[in-house]
Parts: sequence; structure tokens; C-alpha cells
Amino acid sequence: MASVLSLRNTLMGRSLFLTDMFAPNMLYALTIRCERPHARIIETRLPDLPRDVSYLRAADIPGVNYVDVFGEIAPILAEREGLYRGEPLGLLIGPSPARILEISKQIQVSYETLEAATDLDDERNATVVVERTKQRGNIEKALRTSSQLVEGRYRTGIQDHLYSEPIGAYASAANDGTITVFSPSQWPHHVRNTVAAVLDMPESACRVRSTELGVHLDGKLWYPSVVAAQAALASRHTGKPVKLLYNREEDFCFSPKGIQVRVDYISGLDEQGNLSAADIQATINLGAYPLFTEEIVTRVAAALVAHYRCDTLRLRIRALRTNLPPLNACSGLGNAHAAFAVETHISRLAELTQTSPIDWKRRNLLRRGQTPLIGDRLTANSDQHDLLGRAAAASDFERKFAAFELQKKRRRSFSEVIDPPRGIGIAFSYQASGFSGQLEEQVGSTVRVRVEKDGSAELLCGAVSESDAVRSVWRQNLSTVLNIADTEISFASPDTEHTTDCGPAVLSRNMVVIQRTIETACNAIKRQRFRAPLPLEVRRTFRLSRTTEWDAQRLHGQPHTILSHAAAVVEVEVSPVTYETAVRGVWIVVDAGRILQREQATRVLERGVYAALGWAGAEEVTFTDGALSRDDYHRYQHSRFTTTAPITIEFVGDGEKSAARGLGELPMAVIPAAFALAVTQATGRYIDTIPCTPETLRSYLEEDA
Repeated sequence: MASVLSLRNTLMGRSLFLTDMFAPNMLYALTIRCERPHARIIETRLPDLPRDVSYLRAADIPGVNYVDVFGEIAPILAEREGLYRGEPLGLLIGPSPARILEISKQIQVSYETLEAATDLDDERNATVVVERTKQRGNIEKALRTSSQLVEGRYRTGIQDHLYSEPIGAYASAANDGTITVFSPSQWPHHVRNTVAAVLDMPESACRVRSTELGVHLDGKLWYPSVVAAQAALASRHTGKPVKLLYNREEDFCFSPKGIQVRVDYISGLDEQGNLSAADIQATINLGAYPLFTEEIVTRVAAALVAHYRCDTLRLRIRALRTNLPPLNACSGLGNAHAAFAVETHISRLAELTQTSPIDWKRRNLLRRGQTPLIGDRLTANSDQHDLLGRAAAASDFERKFAAFELQKKRRRSFSEVIDPPRGIGIAFSYQASGFSGQLEEQVGSTVRVRVEKDGSAELLCGAVSESDAVRSVWRQNLSTVLNIADTEISFASPDTEHTTDCGPAVLSRNMVVIQRTIETACNAIKRQRFRAPLPLEVRRTFRLSRTTEWDAQRLHGQPHTILSHAAAVVEVEVSPVTYETAVRGVWIVVDAGRILQREQATRVLERGVYAALGWAGAEEVTFTDGALSRDDYHRYQHSRFTTTAPITIEFVGDGEKSAARGLGELPMAVIPAAFALAVTQATGRYIDTIPCTPETLRSYLEEDA
């Protein structure tokens, strides 16, 4: 129903898209960009500009020249040094897009080229911004005395967000010193704070209204604040409304992307084939401006050691600054990358010990009372609801795995195959909802609920959602707790002038943090309702249910308290002619607590499965000397993974007493590994990198021939 409502709103003109915004005296802004991956900016030479065209640079910013994300910064406009190809240097403002585009071709920037790091494997010019190590036991001795050593290197590629509308902003400065900004942002109050700081004005003088987000994969988390500040600067300078809107190719080539991760494993097995020692080293590429660094490092580190028992273990993790566009959030902040490496490596251990993947996982998963390297002692088994067993039963995994394995062993090479060979893979992992440690409380998410004299209710909440699905859950919550009809409940559109600061809409916070805070506010009204006259208004701010001790520097304590789990099976067949992979079926079993609206939850998971398959099998972003080309853009636009295979979803642990937990990132945590393992079985070639495109698979198989 939510998707129908979203479509209806769009068709009836109720949705506000940035592309459609217009004013009679509106100006347009165009970004002038650095043309080197790393360079000192010597001089910018402008042509003679017409009176109705202007150019702004860093020196024209009245306030701070940066966006601040939890203490880490990135510039609004680069001043002396460009750290990646495409970094904004200035803004050209004029009455028509065509005119300023033509003038932009006459702007000349001279550079002094500097050494650049544009590849994760070439670390000579990269800068280590964070380095963490945690160890339990004598790793050198344990590896030396192991019965068998297994090494592996696993890579996850950079991912673009492929959102429906490119990044942009519309700003209108008023004569009274105030400014209004329209922005498609997951974090409207962060946009307001950034614009106010850049223009050196009170936050109360800046109003930010949200436009439609669409499906964004976290691509509109922080960068809209940069673009909004640029548009606001242009509007303040000209005194007119200004629209700054990237075209699709510009957005693809220069906007932030998802992180890139490489994980190196050395595992020791005992005589029974169980994991006795592991030396793990993870390297994370954060691009030119590391943001959310501690959160990403925490999530990657925790996910690498979360589930499997290992007495002797060393974890080393590094985050690098390179000369690529900023790399951070994309369908989460790192958990999926670590999960791919873990599950792929674990399945290799099972194969080498000639054990069924499910049997090996069950034997080595952490149990109640045991303690992972990172986190507290477990109060329940890692797979307490036997998600692996349920997924295996639903997909007939054991029988298919044995049959496909026999077929693989009987053929001498993939090139001899006539009919597309099949494979099946299974993976298990989790999603952590909300920020780690005390950061969630520091964000300070607040909601207001008001009940009027006529019995109607209004939610004043600044949380932004990409569809009506989340709001329908909030509406149900208000209706149930306050005993008010759905039709008597209204929502204030996210607007910093009227709605509360709910923090960023990321990491399933809308369904966990905001939902719980709304419920707390409703219960407070319920207690007061028959003792105090209407209207009643209650404001509540999120608080963690218990004290969370987390030391990010030492990787010590419990980083996350709200966890959801999933197991997934993917079955594929691979064409021996085109090397294309067709998905025959996907089965996913989810433990995410109470499911408030099953239809909406199913739709979210289905969408997540398609996104995860795209990342695993099609969507490849490859920078050449720090650049993406027009050909890269067109190739990526047509690389979306298409499948008509059935997706089977099962929910467990869905009791009335269970709290709702996040589930939107679960497909990204389990589908890529299951897909890669299925392709491995189908081809007989060990897949350790995603995306595994037909071109990648062809090169692998021809290399082995």
C-alpha cells in the first residue's frame, strides 16, 4: 500500500522534487572542478564575465569552509589543494544552464601535479588515518602448531548509489537576512547547521525543507549539506533564488561512493577441521575525505569476528585516505563488506575439510556463554532460531549442494560444459541498527507528539523516509497506543522550522530509534490523557535502554545492542557461452524482532535483495587514474542485475513481546556471499571478489584454462 500511496502522491503533484522547482528570477549554478587526482591549485583564470554571471570561490565564503560530520570535515570549496579529480573549486552562476556551461569552458585552472593514491593496492601515497589492533592469545604459536593453514584475500568493490534524482539544492535568500533551502537530504538539520555555519548566520535564520528522496542507498546522507551550502552561498551573493542540480553523469563521476575493503585471512585448523587460530587484516579505502571513520572501522571490525568461535585471534584494521571521491555510506557503513569476507572464507574452510557448509557453521558458531573478540559474553546462541536450518530446508540446500558438488567434480573444465552448470551458496550474518556506543545518544533524536482538543493527533518529527512505508508504521503505532483512528493522525513534513531534529535517516534508525521514541512519547500522553485537559503535547529524546560501554580506540566493550540476523541461500546457473549468471532462486530467513507491517517489511527485503545482487554480480566502479569516464557512466547505468527468480522470505522471532529491529541492510550482509559461493560451485573457480561480473568471470576462467 505504501508504494501505491507514494505513486499517487507523485501523480497528484503532492511530491516535491528538486528538478521541478522554479522561480521567475531563478539563477543556475554550475560547479567548477579540479581536473587532477591530487594537485596544488596555482591560479584560476576567468574570462570577462557578463554582468549577469558571477563566479564564487573559497575566499568568498563568509563563514567556515567545511562540512562537519561528527568532528571530521570536508571542504565546501577547495582553496589551495585538490585531493580528488572532480573536487569543487568554485561556482559559476548565471541565468541559464546553457550559458554558464559555455562560459565554464573558458575558465582555466593551472595546477602543480602531486603524487596521488588512486588504488587500494598501491598504498605508497595513501595516508593511514586510523589503525586498530586487537589480539587474544599467541597468534604466531597457534598458527605454527595448526594442522592446516588456509590463506585468502577478499575484496569488495566501490558502489554507486543509483538514486532516482541527482544531488542538488535550491536556495532562496530573503531581504530580512533569512534563507530557505530545499534539499533531498537524509539529514535536514545537518543541512541547516552546515548552511548556517558556512554563511556565518544563526541557525534560526536558516530554514531547510526536504524534497523527495526516492531510493537512495544512503547516498544522500551528508553530501547534500555540501551542495546546499554552495547553493545558499550563491543565493546570498546574488540576492536571487539559485538552483544547483547535478546532471546524472556529473553525479556518477564526482559524488561520494561506498567504501572499498580488502580483507586478508590466515586461518589455522585443528585436526578435526575446526577453526583454532585466525590472523585477519582489513584495509578500508575512505577516499579523499574520511567521514564516519570510527563508525565504519567499528562495524567492519565487529562483523569480522562476530559469529565464529576462535580461541586465538588477531585483528588488524586500517583506514586509508586516498585520492578518490569520499567513500563512506552505501546501504550501511561497512558491515556488508566484512560479512562477505567472513562467509566466503568460512565456506572455503568447510570445503577444504570436506564438510557441509551448514554442518561446519553450526559446529563453529559461537554459543551462549562464549565471548567474541569484540563484544560482551553472549546471552544466546549466535543462530538462536536456527536461521541456517530454516533457509536450508526452504531451499532444499543439502540435496542441491551435494548434487551440484558431484557435477562439479565430474567435469574436467568449465569450457567443456554444454548446459549452464548450477551452484548454490548459503551465508549467515547480522545487521546492527543505530550508531555504535554512545554516539546514538549524542545524536539526540527528538520527537514531538500532540493530541488536539478534537482528539486528532499530529507527529512533529524531522526524520526523513524514502517512501510512505515507514510513516505508515508510525501511523499504526500512534493509532494503536493512543486509540485514535488513522484518519485523525497527521504528520508535519520534515522542515527544520517546525519539526524536531531526529538525526540522520540511516542504519535503520527510523524503524528502531525514531519508532521507539515515538512509542515512548505516545505512552507518556496515554498516561496524562485522562488526568490533564487537551491539547497535550509531549517531547521525548531517545535514550539507550542500558549503558553501553564501548572504547573505539581499543575495540573494547559492546559496540551495538540492537542486532538483527539473517541466513540466505542463492541458487544460480552460469552460461558457458556469455559467462552471465542467472539467479534461479533466493531464500532469506530473518530474525528482526516484531514485524509491525509484514507486507512493508517483505517489500523492503525484496528491494534489498535486488540491490545486493546488483552489487555482487553487476555494478562495477573502476577508477582509472582517479577518474570515471562517460563510458563508465553508461556501462554502470546498464549494469543493474535483473532476475525474475522467486524470492522466498520467512520471518522468525516475531512475537508480540519482541521489540522491532532493523532489517533493511540484512540482504546486503548475506546475499553477496551466498551469490559468490553459488558461482564458485557452478564454475569451479573460487570467487573472492565482488562484483563478479561476466567480464571478471571470463578472465578468471580463461586464466585457469
